[in-house]
Amino acid sequence: MDMLKLKFAVSVAAIFILLGDAAFSQYVGFGRNKVQYNDFEWHTLSTEHFKIYYYPSMKELAEIGAAYAEESYRIHQQNFNYSLIDTVP
Repeated sequence: MDMLKLKFAVSVAAIFILLGDAAFSQYVGFGRNKVQYNDFEWHTLSTEHFKIYYYPSMKELAEIGAAYAEESYRIHQQNFNYSLIDTVP
């Protein structure tokens, strides 16, 4: 009978140790898995239907993207007979 009580006590202790560790692990940071934000310097390029956010060094690429977006919008507007109500960010 004493052996049964010992096994039960060890089992209960093991469960508490394992569950306690699992509950605590969600509050401990590990490595750089968390999202870490830096300060960003965004610029905005507004067209008739779109608002494009870009880094200052990517201005030329943003202008090319804006031209493609407006061209694609015109094609889709004609094909689907649908217009946007507001600008798309």
